[in-house]
Amino acid sequence: MAGYTSDECEKRLLEILASKEGSNLYNELILKNEMNFIHMLKYVASCKPPLAMLIEHLPRLQARPYSIASYGRENQVRIAFAMLNDGKVGLTTHMLESKLLHPNKWDKYLYIYLRQLKPVFHYREEDLEKNIIMIGPGTGMSPYVGFLEFRKHAKVSNRKVKLGTAWLLTSCRYKSRNYLYESELKQHVRDGVLDQLHVASSRDTDSQYKFVQEIIEDKKEELIDLLLDDSTKLYLCGEGRTMLPRIQDTIVTCMSKVKGIPKTEAADLLAEYRKTGKYLYYSMIRY
Repeated sequence: MAGYTSDECEKRLLEILASKEGSNLYNELILKNEMNFIHMLKYVASCKPPLAMLIEHLPRLQARPYSIASYGRENQVRIAFAMLNDGKVGLTTHMLESKLLHPNKWDKYLYIYLRQLKPVFHYREEDLEKNIIMIGPGTGMSPYVGFLEFRKHAKVSNRKVKLGTAWLLTSCRYKSRNYLYESELKQHVRDGVLDQLHVASSRDTDSQYKFVQEIIEDKKEELIDLLLDDSTKLYLCGEGRTMLPRIQDTIVTCMSKVKGIPKTEAADLLAEYRKTGKYLYYSMIRY
């Protein structure tokens, strides 16, 4: 980009950013602020690269994965996505929002493909009688909507099935704006499909819990006793870089406190649960 920049100061800045000596500045200016080509072209106004040069260096767009938020027996697929009001625009989520807000402006079709998660993050018929603890902050709770639909279908269609205990721990920014599937989840509680529903909201001033970790800490006695039951499965789904490791660490800490064992022993036990399939962990990918 420096070769297509007319202003000498801006050209020098780009040269420094591209040099080994400028790696610290690159980290501070570019990486920490999540700047891309468009941001840089606005930041360095005299840079006028040809379109071919930009296309050559732009990374190939990756498929955007979404968790299916439905049971799927009616040949329909639901997904949940969040739009952030901080100036950051995701290509796929922005396209989906545009289709919802302006249905007559865009092609109504979406081209999708299904893929099997590895490790498998599933809830099957043999799991119905097991206890389940579902933890999914934000859109991380999407797969659990399908789990609960499956439980409801089983309860209605088969009176002999005895559903295990089900907990759902989730979070949002504002309950009035970002509480996904609120009415549906509350109906599952009323129908006996979901036994406990706990929601944290990080921006509401009157919220009892700001983060999922606070729910886990507050309910640790009952939650850990349920987790240690042989018939319980733990599911954890969400943003995997920072959020899920923090939640997992909170679970380990609470297990250590409740059972009076060293934290390392609790961590080893949770790791063993992952190996045996008692604990299923899915890190949602973001592009």
